[in-house]
Amino acid sequence: MKLKDSAATILGMATFLSHFAYSVQAQPVPLRPATLISTTDGLPSSTVEDLLNRGLEQAKQGHLQAAILQYTQALQAQPNYAPAYLNRGIAYHDLGDYNQAIADFQDAVKAAPNDAEAYYNLGEARFHIADLPGSLQDLNQAIALNSNHAKAYNSRGVGSRHDWQFRASHRRLESGNPD
Repeated sequence: MKLKDSAATILGMATFLSHFAYSVQAQPVPLRPATLISTTDGLPSSTVEDLLNRGLEQAKQGHLQAAILQYTQALQAQPNYAPAYLNRGIAYHDLGDYNQAIADFQDAVKAAPNDAEAYYNLGEARFHIADLPGSLQDLNQAIALNSNHAKAYNSRGVGSRHDWQFRASHRRLESGNPD
């Protein structure tokens, strides 16, 4: 009986995760004042914003690894640069590396604690690894920071529905009545 319950739980989680297929799209984030990056190879110096914009362009063209490199260079020059963490997290998310995306979104939240978009992306990525409580908490924070964040409301509704369905399925399995 335990094996049957475990299989049903795994099947339920797989079904639960398959219903959530939102795609996060990189969008420009308000920029901080320019920070110059000095170069030692005689090339002209670039600003952190130039690196971010190059990364956004690479991501737009589908070159996510190249975009990640640009965002990483921006972070090497300005370690607490929230837009680079946010957009690098989006690139990792789009590659399916949700754990790395979550790490970057957490750094974006630390660097810009009032950024609703960072909380939205963090909540959305947590949903993909089946961290429903964390996901809903982050989505609620995104809404608290921006009451007009439609994507956060939508994702919260989807997450709440799946949470309710998962809990109901679990209760049925626990009671011995899987139907």
